[in-house]
Amino acid sequence: MSEQEDKMRLSLMAYPFPEVKRVEEVFSKLKADPELFEEAKRRGFFMGHTKANQMFGRLFSGGRIMIKPEADTEFVRRVIPYLKALLRSYALKHEEKEAICAMILDEIADDVMSEAKK
Repeated sequence: MSEQEDKMRLSLMAYPFPEVKRVEEVFSKLKADPELFEEAKRRGFFMGHTKANQMFGRLFSGGRIMIKPEADTEFVRRVIPYLKALLRSYALKHEEKEAICAMILDEIADDVMSEAKK
């Protein structure tokens, strides 16, 4: 990434994610934030084949997020409810959901572990 691109990169840590109520994590009508979606496209997560896109697939199927040890705890606490609400929202296209979620996962997750079938 060039220095110019790095300066233009949106800081997710500083981004004002909306506060999500607990009920919205389950019954979500959250729409794609245009600014986050554009950033996800710039970073290559829209229709991407990155590790983060693969993590999204496992998370979408019920996986568990393994948080990076170096991830900022306050940022993780702020972004996880938004991520959950986005995952469960029916108000946006799957590709948009994947792109934004993958971008967030890229920031906070080492991996997503698939849940074992019972």
